[in-house]
Amino acid sequence: MELDFDNKVIVGEQLLKMRSLGNFVREAVLDIRDLDITEVLYNEVPADFRVSNTKPKIGQSLRIAIPFQFAGDEFEILVKYKTHPGATGLSWLDKSQTSGKKMDYLFTHCETIHCRSIAPFQDTPMVKSTFKAQIISPQNMIVRATGNLTEEFDYNNFRSTKFESKIPIPSYLFGIVAGDLQESELGEKVKVITERALMREAQSSLSILEPALTILEEYLSNYVWGDYKIVIQPPSFPFGGMENPLLSFASYTKIQGDASSVDDTIHEIAHSWAGNLVTPDNWNEVWLKEALATFLERKAIKSINGESAYKDKAMRGMISMQDKIIEVGADSELTKLTPNPSKVEDPDHILTPIQSEKGFGLLALMEELVGEALFKDFLIEYFDTYKFKHADSKQFEDLFVNFIYRVFDHKT
Repeated sequence: MELDFDNKVIVGEQLLKMRSLGNFVREAVLDIRDLDITEVLYNEVPADFRVSNTKPKIGQSLRIAIPFQFAGDEFEILVKYKTHPGATGLSWLDKSQTSGKKMDYLFTHCETIHCRSIAPFQDTPMVKSTFKAQIISPQNMIVRATGNLTEEFDYNNFRSTKFESKIPIPSYLFGIVAGDLQESELGEKVKVITERALMREAQSSLSILEPALTILEEYLSNYVWGDYKIVIQPPSFPFGGMENPLLSFASYTKIQGDASSVDDTIHEIAHSWAGNLVTPDNWNEVWLKEALATFLERKAIKSINGESAYKDKAMRGMISMQDKIIEVGADSELTKLTPNPSKVEDPDHILTPIQSEKGFGLLALMEELVGEALFKDFLIEYFDTYKFKHADSKQFEDLFVNFIYRVFDHKT
């Protein structure tokens, strides 16, 4: 990928290693959104392709003709493309919009289905893959992305930065940030990345993250991603946060408010298990990551700040859910724990406090019914069973029922 700040586009090449899941497959289909596709190769040979099925707020299908494939056959697709200046997954900031006012800035936001505006993907949560990435930027710019940094060097007024993720992730967790950045350690495992102008303030505000990570490791299992890195974005960042592995994003407001604002960053750490390690099948199952992350976040807050802080967060969440129900209407599809995607015009609308808080209430009830210790054991089993995979509500329910049968040795 080459970052073109002058034209606010990315010029890229995407090499996909694919496997056929059925027989007589003659087409590879990828999700895109307003990408300019210049060339497609199948196993290094030019391939015919077409763009179809344009849908507002969804995008298009890139349909690539391939020779007959049978179940298990492997092949490569190379797509050369350029993004649109208005790509929904890319935010290009002029230096005047940054804190330091020294350099232009870029951040991505792929959740829910905006990664398809950055590169061609099978852009759905259940498709998880490992990857390698090379990003070309202006020479004086620091670039960080989801994955581990493997190489960084300058040449001809440009900088090449390479990353790799050996743990499979879905496309919505791919993230990039570029600008006048600095990285600093907050503890043994936690690091903060932010503009140089914000670093001192960020360092003094995020001391809670290292103990929170330790608490969640002790509650569940080891943190598998290596370092935990959080990016404090410029004040113009319009979101609360995003849980990209090794590159969580957080709003500048998280280090500006009271303690509860900083507490919210623990939610992104909790996603290291809920969503990143075990991913929902689809966006109608978003509660499986958001409610579980909320549950784990509040467990950590209770351990650090006590029962009253836990209850305060739960009460605020309940009020937020009630406000959202009033906003969308009690009969809205969005009030369901698992909304039907075909009845929701924009997948982004599914990300509401309703699914987080309804799901949290369900999890809290399950814990109350079986006891805190047993429910902790169940969650450990859930994350171990579906680690690096995806799951849906039925699988979550079945695993819980089977767990209870084994523990009590009879139906309850």
